Amino acid sequence: MSRALLLATVLALSFAAGGFWYWSKGRIEVYSVSEEAKVRLPVLDYEPSILLFWSSTCEPCKVEMYRLQQGILAGKIKPGRIFAISIGDSIETVRSFAENSDYQFQFFSSDAKVLEDLKVTGTPTSFHIDANGRRVWQSAGLDPMSVTKAEELFKN
Repeated sequence: MSRALLLATVLALSFAAGGFWYWSKGRIEVYSVSEEAKVRLPVLDYEPSILLFWSSTCEPCKVEMYRLQQGILAGKIKPGRIFAISIGDSIETVRSFAENSDYQFQFFSSDAKVLEDLKVTGTPTSFHIDANGRRVWQSAGLDPMSVTKAEELFKN
């Protein structure tokens, strides 16, 4: 078995097991509201990150965003390391939401392919990624542990 095939197999199996978070370069693209362009999701830069999948019509999403913002304001979550990825909203809707909020998140808009690739089926969904690029926790819906887990992620 070639080295590349072996690596691909190991990564696929460990992703399926939920232990290792792997992004193939250029495969996962989202629209950056601040840059007004499609970009690769900026997760693998060796800093803990949270991917928050949300929608402007999702009231639990707004509660989750508020809770995460409170963690930022308390100094327990690093500003700018929450990547809020909208599901089903137009770029204009996401831009308006971002401009009219005080959230210290990076806002993105996604298409159905991203959601399918990441197996996101509802909102809010959060993936917590550590500095080594591993998915260390995830939640779907309002989870009472999500902010505590987010604070733990940024504690180190």
